[in-house]
Amino acid sequence: MISKAFTEKHSFSIELKESNNKTYFEIIATDLIKNTKSSITNLNFIISELIEPIVQLKDYETLIVVNKNGGIKIFEEAIKLFKDTEWINLLELKLQEDKEIGGWS
Repeated sequence: MISKAFTEKHSFSIELKESNNKTYFEIIATDLIKNTKSSITNLNFIISELIEPIVQLKDYETLIVVNKNGGIKIFEEAIKLFKDTEWINLLELKLQEDKEIGGWS
């Protein structure tokens, strides 16, 4: 499953994939001005606001592996959050901070 979201500065691809009996979740952000990309799944803001309220993981990589039910819950919650203007505004601030410390290529 893939869902897309857009702001004036970024496009987002929210992805939930199944392969080899595993479920993978990832959010990829693209800066529309500089045409740079980053997997933001392990951004602290995403972890604390989206992932940790649903599942507890020990390691947060750019692509997380969860059980199918957990993956579906995270995916559905992500879609809701990306429609929330206040949440998106906070995310935009966190993305700017991430860019300033060199988290984008």
